Amino acid sequence: IYFWTLRMLAILTLLAGLISIPNMIFFNSTDYSKNRQAGAPWALQGSAVCTDTEWVACPTCNRNDWKSPRVRTTKNRFATTTIDGQELRFILRNNCTISFNEGLVSFVVLVFVVVCIWAIGEVSKRREVRFDEALQTATDYSIEVQNPPLDANDPDEWKAFFEQFGGHCTVVTIALDNEALIRALLERRTLMRQIEYALKPGVHFDPNNLPEMAKQCIPVASWKKMLLFKKDGNQMYARILELENIAREWTKKEVLVSNVFVSLETEAAQRAALEALGIPLVELWRGAPNMPKEHKFRGEVILSTREPAEPSTIRWQDLDVSFTKTVVQTTISYIVTFGFIILGVFAIYFAGLRSSLASALTIKIISIVTPLVATQINNRFETRSTEGGRQASLYIKMTLIRWVHSAITTAIILPFDDTVEEMQGLIHTVYAIFITEMVTSPIIAILDISSTVKKHYFAPRAPDQKRMNVNFQGTFYEMSERYTDMTKIIFLTLFYADIWPIGFFFAAVTLVIHYWSDKFRLLRSWARAPEIGSEIAEFSRVYFFSACLVAYAVMQSYRYAGYPFDNVCDAGTPVGGTYVGNYTASTWHGVNITVTIDSNDTNHFFCSQDMMRYRNPRVYPPTSNKQPAGFEWMSSDQADAAGLLGWGSVGVLAVVVLVYFKGFFMSVVRILFIDSYQSSGKEGNEDFTQVRDIQAYVPQVSHPSLQYPVVASEIDDFPSRFIGWHDPAYPHPHPRHSLIDDLPDLDEHNRGVPIFSTVKYYEPPAKE
Repeated sequence: IYFWTLRMLAILTLLAGLISIPNMIFFNSTDYSKNRQAGAPWALQGSAVCTDTEWVACPTCNRNDWKSPRVRTTKNRFATTTIDGQELRFILRNNCTISFNEGLVSFVVLVFVVVCIWAIGEVSKRREVRFDEALQTATDYSIEVQNPPLDANDPDEWKAFFEQFGGHCTVVTIALDNEALIRALLERRTLMRQIEYALKPGVHFDPNNLPEMAKQCIPVASWKKMLLFKKDGNQMYARILELENIAREWTKKEVLVSNVFVSLETEAAQRAALEALGIPLVELWRGAPNMPKEHKFRGEVILSTREPAEPSTIRWQDLDVSFTKTVVQTTISYIVTFGFIILGVFAIYFAGLRSSLASALTIKIISIVTPLVATQINNRFETRSTEGGRQASLYIKMTLIRWVHSAITTAIILPFDDTVEEMQGLIHTVYAIFITEMVTSPIIAILDISSTVKKHYFAPRAPDQKRMNVNFQGTFYEMSERYTDMTKIIFLTLFYADIWPIGFFFAAVTLVIHYWSDKFRLLRSWARAPEIGSEIAEFSRVYFFSACLVAYAVMQSYRYAGYPFDNVCDAGTPVGGTYVGNYTASTWHGVNITVTIDSNDTNHFFCSQDMMRYRNPRVYPPTSNKQPAGFEWMSSDQADAAGLLGWGSVGVLAVVVLVYFKGFFMSVVRILFIDSYQSSGKEGNEDFTQVRDIQAYVPQVSHPSLQYPVVASEIDDFPSRFIGWHDPAYPHPHPRHSLIDDLPDLDEHNRGVPIFSTVKYYEPPAKE
């Protein structure tokens, strides 16, 4: 879906650019700027950059006009000089004007983009269903019970319950509320691996003699301990002892059931069970009086069931998290995220004081570190039960950070009347951002410096095969980051499409580059990622693309109302005799400029054209009748264009709100009054055990330092082909891959009173 969406968006932006060619021709003509944008960089020719400016008399202008916090403007557009004791005041006017035709072309492009993104979304949904039908996975056969009785830890009991709905029950997984135990044992396993890797040359690792192993570790430099928080052998061994004590404390606890996963032999049986158990919420509040008693577990418990996520996406170490804890964690993580956004805004602002290139490079640096920051925020402040939920959370954070920094911040911090400035203006900054995105991103991606160094430097120097293999695992990637990059390009393009239409072509090229560079990395350098399903694609389609369209329509309407972006209004009165002549004046920043005023010139006055900053009342849609009385600046053609695009943005906003409301309303109605389960696609013909490479719900956890996951349940009698991976050096079952075997007393206790999750396989009967 990701690569298909990239292709479609590249085609969309290419076609939108072709439709925008009339506006590009107009912007580069004498009808817009008398000198046809002479001196502007080639990439800005055909944009709204205005190179036709002149200083005009402004007797009523004063410095207070530029001190208002509601007016974003540059102080280099106001100049004064003193002649015979009288102060003459001047303001810089842009002579570039637009007509209704340009607004009409922009409106056509807007409609085209809205229709295309809607079509891409609809086709994407159908492709997701077809993909799901073509690829049978464990989720197509399985059911997750979210509210099992806390003592229901007998797999045979669950097997008997679900087989009443028809079909054979093949696998039952009973997940216990032991996440802290799993995390402790996983940390112990990784610390032991670090001790093994830190041993002096020639020392063989003996896991049964850890005190001696800790003494044989290579000493760690003090600066590494301080700056990299690196532990030496003794510190790692001390932490291992702490973790072992934590783990042994679990033998004194009664570990309760948190979730149950049941995999049936046929997809038809799974759907029948979900339909039978999926009751409306209103019925659940009433105690489900119409539900047959046999459909209630143990004759009394109404189960909350759903189709689970893929086995490889279940985060078993974070499976049982309460709603209250999730809300608190999410709130804290977003507070930290917004703090990072604010810091980034200040960094971009101060960089922008130097140059557009410095601002663009700062944005790119922040964009590069954004995945690291977002991942750290998620790891420290949030626990998600599935990888899909974790990726969706990362996607939201990274998208917010990158959208705000790449597009919104630039529009906010740059002065309003620098919008069409030739150099160091808004359009030039956006162009610089696109260039850094087109050039630096693919180079950094393809070089893959971290993975390259591991493969070509550390791997050949590894002391043994095991450590060499770790260096060849490939680069771990986040699907959320890839979608964030894609939506950032689209958002930036649409946000400034009206003043930089050539950006459509830049976006098309950038998306094509991302398509091929990502495909290269997927096949050559990326590590295998969990099968997260369509959560991110759906989230992107439903929410972020809609937000792009709303931002596109609204910003375009305000900008067409703001032409010519100079905050200058013509008073219509002739200049006084004292203003006629040639002068050398100084701007607020002390820059000397030459002014020529003819007797036929008229006086001008300061008027704020930035309708987005209007208060009391706020202005939306930004149409000509919203101009303050006596401060009108729009021509009749511009007024018509502003009206068309203003009401067009209202239409786009209304459609998006109606679609959201319809989806929300239908979801609420379905959950309250219909049922909680709705199947999609056709049923598969293959049985669970007939599907090649299918994975069962086997509790297991991964870590970057471990070449293979480690299992957190007893698998001695479980078929290895359903575990999801295979280690040719140590076939299943092997203590190397089991957390239970890390501490013998835990294994012995687990056989009597379970403290680890249980997974049990039931051989299906032979078909006649």
